[in-house]
Amino acid sequence: MSNPFLGLDHPPPSARLLSAILNADTAARSLETLRREDGGVRAFLGVRFAGGPEAVSGADAAMRFSLARTSSLALAADLAGDGLECYGLAADTFVERGLAVAAWAEALAERTGGDRAATFSLGMLYRAGMVPVARMLARVKPDVRISVGRLAPQIAREREEARIDCLQAGARLLEMWGFPDFAVKAVRHQHHPLLHAGRLKVTVLLALAVSLGEAMQRGTLRAAADALPEAMLDEVRLERITLHDCSAVVEESWQRMRDSARAAVPART
Repeated sequence: MSNPFLGLDHPPPSARLLSAILNADTAARSLETLRREDGGVRAFLGVRFAGGPEAVSGADAAMRFSLARTSSLALAADLAGDGLECYGLAADTFVERGLAVAAWAEALAERTGGDRAATFSLGMLYRAGMVPVARMLARVKPDVRISVGRLAPQIAREREEARIDCLQAGARLLEMWGFPDFAVKAVRHQHHPLLHAGRLKVTVLLALAVSLGEAMQRGTLRAAADALPEAMLDEVRLERITLHDCSAVVEESWQRMRDSARAAVPART
């Protein structure tokens, strides 16, 4: 079987920047090193921020979130390429799915005192593992098609055809690119967030955002909010009524981000 990570061995500038941002313990030093030594990151910052590379110096919480938001969106768009054929997803659709989850991740982090930069970024990349799976299948099994409706059947089909599923592949990709352990674990364990140790809050917030973001796209948001396990809500001290109260604001935010992203992401498959 072909290696699903061929062509993904070296992280793009957006991934290098995002990894440094999320490595909170070494963020200031890592960002300064990137600013001075990494030409790709300097160019990335220069294109997307009026402040240029100096924008990373002494970044406060608002700037950290802005950097994380921009770099995670750019990374998702880069990963999507021209689309994920085996899943029947165009590049813009792949990015819009991430934006829906990221919009909820940000909102939930704000309401629970969570890390907005981390949760938004992981929301954007929650299905990053579909990219290596799709690239591998395009090379060795180009006729295979995988439904993206429900996660459990999708994972089973991925393992059958590719011997790796999107959660395993996504975690492995982030690990290869130097992302912190909590981010790797959040992606790997998002389907069963209460069954692992570590920064559990980030994983639970991601899992909640995935359920709500995907339901928002299907138009079944209220039912999904009512069906969320009480144990997960208790873990992050979140009231169910809060989800209903902020749903309209989150959907508006998603639509605004989606409209803005469409200009930069190709719609072709």
